[in-house]
Amino acid sequence: MFPKIQQRLVILFAAVIGGLVWLTVVGPLRAEDGSPGLSLFFARSTPMLAMVLAVVAGIPALALAVATAVRGNPLSGVFAWAGALCFLAATGGNIEGWVHRSTNLPGDYGYLIGELFVWFAVLIVCLAGIQKLRAPLRNRFALLRYDAHLGSDMKIAIPDSTSMMSGLICAVVGGVGCFFLLRDFDTGQVMWSLGLAFAIGGLVAHLCVPNNNPVPILVSPILVAVAGYAWVIKDHNTANAFREAWNSGELPGMALALPIHYASAAVAGGALGIGWGQALMGPKKNKATEAEQPKATDDAKQAS
Repeated sequence: MFPKIQQRLVILFAAVIGGLVWLTVVGPLRAEDGSPGLSLFFARSTPMLAMVLAVVAGIPALALAVATAVRGNPLSGVFAWAGALCFLAATGGNIEGWVHRSTNLPGDYGYLIGELFVWFAVLIVCLAGIQKLRAPLRNRFALLRYDAHLGSDMKIAIPDSTSMMSGLICAVVGGVGCFFLLRDFDTGQVMWSLGLAFAIGGLVAHLCVPNNNPVPILVSPILVAVAGYAWVIKDHNTANAFREAWNSGELPGMALALPIHYASAAVAGGALGIGWGQALMGPKKNKATEAEQPKATDDAKQAS
């Protein structure tokens, strides 16, 4: 089922508070000249310091994501985390400033490929935290349990062949969506296009290959981003060729988004798409939820 009003407010609260904390480090993460295009590897601070600041500022978002997931569907926590990161991504601006600052184009897209894996490593930490802490916290704190939005039994784990197929489907559908929707580098247009493309991708993937492991779908934006960046490096392999393609609007849409846009808007869209798929497929018995109930509850049932 879709989340009810109470759970939606919790998701919104987690995203807003986590996002506001992330905004406290936007200054050091900006470029030296203050131009748009937030990139950890091109920040006014050193890349290592930028990564440390981003991770430390993201701790509240992680904690709130775990708390949100404890109340119901684990995807609620993922959406809250990605939604919080959207604040930083939107404030950081579009890729135009990064392009004008770069002195080695298209080669500098290689740095963006590396940065992709930094942001998605943080996502994996978030997913692992939800998987590890959700059941113990549900057992320990009864007030955090909100069984009206548990969804199906989601298990964050190493992907098997079935879940990997769902991730591949999401990447294909999301990539096609980006190709047609991402037409320019405006921040709002980029983020809405990524969110919509991967929401549709997540929905189609979950309906075509239903499974309880969302990890491949949530990380599938990496495949699309790498494909877009590699496309630019290969087909526009000189600075002049790149500038001509940039000025004429011939660059592929997937290359007009920064890594932080993929890690925020695309991941939020993927989580939303899986949730839509669960709702359309109808309620399913959540065996994991039954296992998470406190032992006292089981004893009470036996006594009755």
